[in-house]
Amino acid sequence: MYTSGKFCVIGHTTRKALRIYEDMELLLPEWINPENGYKYYDSKQVEKIMRINEYKEFGFSLKDISEIEKGNTNVKDFFEKRLNELNNEIQNSLEVKSKLQKKLQGDEKNLDYVCEICDCKEVFALYKEATIKTENVGEVVGKLYEMCSKGYEKAGPHFILYDNYENEQEEIKMKVGLPIVPKENYEDELLHIKNGEYLKTVHKGGFSKVGLAHAALLDYADKNNIKLRKTAIERYVSFKEVEVYYEVEE
Repeated sequence: MYTSGKFCVIGHTTRKALRIYEDMELLLPEWINPENGYKYYDSKQVEKIMRINEYKEFGFSLKDISEIEKGNTNVKDFFEKRLNELNNEIQNSLEVKSKLQKKLQGDEKNLDYVCEICDCKEVFALYKEATIKTENVGEVVGKLYEMCSKGYEKAGPHFILYDNYENEQEEIKMKVGLPIVPKENYEDELLHIKNGEYLKTVHKGGFSKVGLAHAALLDYADKNNIKLRKTAIERYVSFKEVEVYYEVEE
């Protein structure tokens, strides 16, 4: 057996971390000396502390790690979800890098938006609600991809829908959705967007400035006497392209 000190060296961890693992029943000492309270760990637990360290390196929370170790979840699903989150984090980092480079080079271009009315087909989508202040949309999208992997077929890129932005009594909310192919039975509640006419434009560039596309559409509608419903959609086609839609009143 190993003393807690030796086990800390073996596991590249701290006594504080071991106490936390113990409180969570994630990693319990193999034996506690009743006379002095010293804690000891077994050689069989070396592999477990190595797994915990690896999961932490992957970015999993201790709660997630505990669920995995207790066998309460599918490890593959956790890995796929985390991979989707990392892909979104990488995209965001690349966007910031690109913007910084353009600032240094002084070659940022003015955005020119072409607005047009188009017909859009109905959409069925898995979705989750979030407030407009959410900075972790990538995490929400990752959860949707995790849901999609359980018997659904993806039918397009993820999107954000705003449908209560004129309600002065509530916090502005958004629905983050992932389109799926319709089928007979659904295990989850779906978001149904009916077909109809929408005023559309395309934003090309950093996601942080997609609001300019919204402003362009609203200004265009105002100048051309086009009445809009209280529904706006951002469809994230690619890393540098977002389609923005506003539903037109009939």
